[in-house]
Amino acid sequence: MTTATAPQSVPPQARQAVATMYTGMALTAITTILVPVFIALATDDYTDYISVAYPKLGAEKVSNYQQTMVIYLVVNGAVGILAWLWTLRSAKKGKRSVPVVASVVFALGLVLALFNLLIKDSTGYAALSPLLGIAGLLPCAAGLAAVVMLWRARPSGQV
Repeated sequence: MTTATAPQSVPPQARQAVATMYTGMALTAITTILVPVFIALATDDYTDYISVAYPKLGAEKVSNYQQTMVIYLVVNGAVGILAWLWTLRSAKKGKRSVPVVASVVFALGLVLALFNLLIKDSTGYAALSPLLGIAGLLPCAAGLAAVVMLWRARPSGQV
């Protein structure tokens, strides 16, 4: 005979962290969806930006560059959403390891967002437009808030 155990109650601050993580995931989804829209709507500006950085590229190669950036950023966003879901699942289950997991995921996300914002290509120009780079930092703000809340929600004496 098996006995069912009641799920461990998530502390109130951890519930706030879960809500914050949903906000971060929503920001990630919004930026992931808006990247192709931004590039499509700002095609002339983005084409000019790439053409200035790479004056020898023809129109077809500029278009390929744009498509590559869209694919790269959408894949980044999809991986980010999966990381949010994984961390949310751990937090909802009240796992003791969630502050550590969330901290590692946050650090990886922040490093990637800063890389996207600051990386320069071989011409010295930013590989992404600054607006796209800054948009990638928005979910990191929610991630930082969630990590702080998760560490504060951890019972004292737990490491």
